[in-house]
Amino acid sequence: MRRSALQSYKEKIVMLALLKKIYRYVANPTFRRQKNEYRRIKRIPRFTPFTTSILGKQVHAIDSPSFLYMYREIFRNEIYRFTCESTSPLILDCGGNIGMSTIYFKTLYPAARIITFEPDQEVVKILKKNIKAHDLDKVRVIEKGVWKEKTELDFIISGSDGSSIVTDKPGISKSTIQTVRLRDYIQSEEKVDFLKIDIEGAETDVILDCQDILYRIDHIFVEYHSFVNHVQTLDIIVTILKNNGFRVHIHTGLTSAQPFYHRRTRLGQDLQLNIFAYKDSN
Repeated sequence: MRRSALQSYKEKIVMLALLKKIYRYVANPTFRRQKNEYRRIKRIPRFTPFTTSILGKQVHAIDSPSFLYMYREIFRNEIYRFTCESTSPLILDCGGNIGMSTIYFKTLYPAARIITFEPDQEVVKILKKNIKAHDLDKVRVIEKGVWKEKTELDFIISGSDGSSIVTDKPGISKSTIQTVRLRDYIQSEEKVDFLKIDIEGAETDVILDCQDILYRIDHIFVEYHSFVNHVQTLDIIVTILKNNGFRVHIHTGLTSAQPFYHRRTRLGQDLQLNIFAYKDSN
């Protein structure tokens, strides 16, 4: 009898959720437009350039699955949402890609000052188009990769959001890029309100190079990548953040449901995590 009552309760919850979705679709034109546009984008083949109005203004994109992933994470789940006393926070966006994070930050804080780093020259063209299409000011684009020193490195181009300076990671083609030292940009400012590091495997080296000055930053987001047959360095990142007075919150990205039995891999990775670092006062 108890199981039957529980099952009935679960069915009611599912029905209420379905009715809520139907109501939103019927009563909210914006939600309906976004839903229809989302479905259209899903049908676009991979690595096919397209434009979309899903954010209201036109957005240029180069790969449908990557775009939809960024749209869900950044605009639906708002993983970069943060509070700040300043109305014009300074944001360092390492791994700007086509500009989805930049657009979101400017939606959150229209007067924000943003420095975005993106080394893939084809992607930079799209990034600049999106900045112009959304009339974003106070955005500086650095057409170089973020690294622990100024140099030239081999760069693997994925054609989506997974381009990387990790030289043995699977990719479509290689090129050579110029890099900047992130440390120089952090040191040049009194304070950085938000640092986003999404640089496909180079994060640990960069954080190690900056470890003694991270206290200058209020919020840090790191996308951590673990590569098959490479030593994992999650402990290094977490220890450095802890030593700089941060608390850490972690979201899973690429994980395996049964890692003792079967480990999922993608683009040479066997684990991907989103690390959110914040001070106790935030």
